[in-house]
Amino acid sequence: MPPHSDDVRRPFSDHLRDYIEEQEKSPTGVSLRMLIEKCVDPETGQSLNRTWLTEASAGRTKKIPEPWRLRALSRGIGTPVAVLQRLAAEQWANVQADALHVPVGEEDWVLVPIPAGLSEVEKQKVVRWAQRYAEDLTEEG
Repeated sequence: MPPHSDDVRRPFSDHLRDYIEEQEKSPTGVSLRMLIEKCVDPETGQSLNRTWLTEASAGRTKKIPEPWRLRALSRGIGTPVAVLQRLAAEQWANVQADALHVPVGEEDWVLVPIPAGLSEVEKQKVVRWAQRYAEDLTEEG
């Protein structure tokens, strides 16, 4: 893949790059070395490495990340796996899906696809429904 340019949309890579840049600028941010230490898949124990993080954030990886990489990255940067999956699908599979992710508790999310072709009023109805649903789940838990 060519180096990152502003005219090419890479949702997954952009999200990762923005997170890394934000951390580098913040006085309380996490260094790349510390981030690598946090990026461990809770299921397999596999860890991400500097090369993969650098290549992925620059948009130079050629294929969609394996599930263990998404889980490890999720743990490291705090983005829900479902959100990373959606961003990866947009970037590597050219899947365009508007979705809303609503927090449910501290670590869980509800991911709700927003159907194409809805008016803004209809989209807001979906958003309100998803928020009420998430609140109900939180109350039950």
